[in-house]
Amino acid sequence: MLMKKNIVVLLFCAVMVCVGGSIFGADDVKAEASQRGEWLPSGSELFKPPIADPRIVSYSAGYRVSDSVISHYVAAVSFGEPIPLYRFNEVSIGEFAGALQIDLEPGIWSVFDTNRRSLPLINTDFSIGVVATYAFDMWSFRARLSHVSTHLGDEYVINESITDTQRLNVSNETFDVMASYKVSDDLRFFAGLGYILNSNKEFTIQPLFIEYGGEAYFCEYTDAKRKLVHKPFFALYIKNKEDVRFSPDINYCVGVETDKTDSTGKRLRVMAEYHDGYSQEGQFMRDKTQYFTLKFSFGY
Repeated sequence: MLMKKNIVVLLFCAVMVCVGGSIFGADDVKAEASQRGEWLPSGSELFKPPIADPRIVSYSAGYRVSDSVISHYVAAVSFGEPIPLYRFNEVSIGEFAGALQIDLEPGIWSVFDTNRRSLPLINTDFSIGVVATYAFDMWSFRARLSHVSTHLGDEYVINESITDTQRLNVSNETFDVMASYKVSDDLRFFAGLGYILNSNKEFTIQPLFIEYGGEAYFCEYTDAKRKLVHKPFFALYIKNKEDVRFSPDINYCVGVETDKTDSTGKRLRVMAEYHDGYSQEGQFMRDKTQYFTLKFSFGY
């Protein structure tokens, strides 16, 4: 266990050293600090997270139907957003010149059983990550080191008569990378690879996973009076995990995204979601399920 934790720390340090070396060793970086970068940058994100990712870090609320693993009717909420720490405005990597940003990424996802009057908490996942994003031209990239821990709700444990041996502590440290390419302003594709560096002995997880998908916008409408842009969209996210023999975990989303004409990057989305694959909730992640969700979200 100690060796694995040391590996996590060493990998993180190596990423930061490589980032620092590529930045401060670049000939094209300006001498003035104001031109080189800024603390707590504002504005659009460098890497837009996949809309259909069930674990996208954002503020959201949804009503889920027909989840055969958790409950037939479920209220699902999430809280969190990337916290931008520092942006390097001019970073050259080989022939490519772009911007690089370092973020903190805290997130919380909770599900509640709406079949019961008390709406007991079923499960909560907590996540904290350090993220480096880089973008140039139509390409953007994300490298992330994160810790996730999951916890069953006490009332749910009592209601379902879950014993101490059945209640498992699920936690892990993960490193993942993802690349995104914008074919146009209305179409993009992404793909990534991840590896679980360490997982709790009570719930050991096979380490490798891949993720990929795309997003398409169409029939954009601009409300000039209110300075809003409305964009219908379709989004697809697929994840294949070694832990379930690389069986596909698929999320489909269709909805409308609302943004300001002078966008700051954060958007309001109303969407219908269909999930076909495995539960996202903690110790149930190996259980197959299908469900529909009507969802509202705000974030990048």
